[in-house]
Amino acid sequence: MSLSQPYCTVSDVKRETKSSDSELDATYIEAINFACRWIDSYCGRDFWFHDYLAEGSTYLVPRNRVIGGMAILPFPVVSVTGIWVLDKKSDVPADVYEVDSDDYLWTEDDPIITVEESEFGVEPLKQFLRISGSFGYTLDVADPTGTPPPTVPTAIRRSATLIAAAWSGEMSKDEIGLDGSRVEMMDSRIPLDAMKLLKPFKEVSMYAL
Repeated sequence: MSLSQPYCTVSDVKRETKSSDSELDATYIEAINFACRWIDSYCGRDFWFHDYLAEGSTYLVPRNRVIGGMAILPFPVVSVTGIWVLDKKSDVPADVYEVDSDDYLWTEDDPIITVEESEFGVEPLKQFLRISGSFGYTLDVADPTGTPPPTVPTAIRRSATLIAAAWSGEMSKDEIGLDGSRVEMMDSRIPLDAMKLLKPFKEVSMYAL
């Protein structure tokens, strides 16, 4: 098994569990993969890179993320190469639907795209906003699939580490027994610190289209 779109590394988890035995690497990898996908599910979004640069490839922005002249994406913008407002979901992006590039603004690493002196559509939006470009967190050059993106939020990396460490079965804590002696107990619960870190990233509503 190998890491799949991880938000933390095996070394991160080893430091957390204080157990660097190489025989546990497979256990840590499995725990990291599960932890990262759980984070995606909990947050209603992911923290990876999204490439919509190929011809005909576009991201369909959920309607609840379009408010007047503002589109708030679930990930930061890396680049924008085109925006189209379509009447039907099945419409193919074409010049007639395209928003003039001089009319919209975006900033790299910011999730918001705005149009000046206009709107993407009448509120509530009944049309379909498609965007071409690249979004999310730029991948590691040397190991794009098995290493966390260098710009992944620190809170996401830390929460992934905490959850993976707990789910690895290698975290333990001392509890006081009835006789006053210390008893080592394994703790696989999701740490409260991880939940606190994830709270700002959780999508409150993701009504699709």
